[in-house]
Amino acid sequence: MSSASRATKSHPDMNYKSNGSEFWDQDNEPMSMNWSVSYTGIKDYVPPYLDWNLSIVDLITGVSFASAGSGFDPLTPLLSNVVSLPMQLEYFKEYRRRLEGGRGSFTASAFQQFLIQQIKWFIQGLWSQGARRIAVVGLPPMGCLPIMITLISDRAAIQRDCKDQFSSVARDYNSLLQAELRSMQVGLAAHGARIYYADIYGPLFDMVRRSDVYGFVETSNGCCGTGLLEASFLCNPKTFVCSDVSKYVFWDSIHPTERTYYLLFKELRPVVDHIISDE
Repeated sequence: MSSASRATKSHPDMNYKSNGSEFWDQDNEPMSMNWSVSYTGIKDYVPPYLDWNLSIVDLITGVSFASAGSGFDPLTPLLSNVVSLPMQLEYFKEYRRRLEGGRGSFTASAFQQFLIQQIKWFIQGLWSQGARRIAVVGLPPMGCLPIMITLISDRAAIQRDCKDQFSSVARDYNSLLQAELRSMQVGLAAHGARIYYADIYGPLFDMVRRSDVYGFVETSNGCCGTGLLEASFLCNPKTFVCSDVSKYVFWDSIHPTERTYYLLFKELRPVVDHIISDE
């Protein structure tokens, strides 16, 4: 996909199984980087930077500078008529200037506040449409995702420990989120609203930290492919998968396995019960 030339997504339908694992219909499914941001709850699709319709929200939440067919050889983009890497870098510099001009210095704290405000507006929108019981899931320990370990580690093949600098950002965000949800609950309680926070950070981190207690053997690699970067369509019928997925915390470099999801559900079941019975 050439992010420099178009804003639409175009990928073939994929609806198949891989070694017994189900894959859903992925018409116009985003590329692997989109899975990363989708998993964090930021957005579902990373738009191209050269899209004329970008808003400040699009810029703050992330854009793509990639151009399909480009490469490090300067002749490659000339032959393919795509955006060269040096030009992509210039676009990135321009992007930073636009961010600084539009929102001031961009920090993790500022972005967290931005996301909290977006969630607040979303909950208010649900409320206006009649929703009265609303649950919001926090972020997982981002620094423990295989893809984050791979991208951040100096020696990713052998140093597969969690990166706390990223998990700490998730913890800070979750604290802010809980505080905002409590505030909204107080304001809307008299009108029958019930707002709940669902913690997945603690349970998932515990599965990684005390893997033997849960019967897991692999916590820092996914079952699919190398387990380092694969996600989405990179896990397909031709992709090698591990022999026993039940021993893995993660199915691919981003998403937990079915067993991990089930264990998360068991941890969240008291929240679900409370939502059902709360009057």
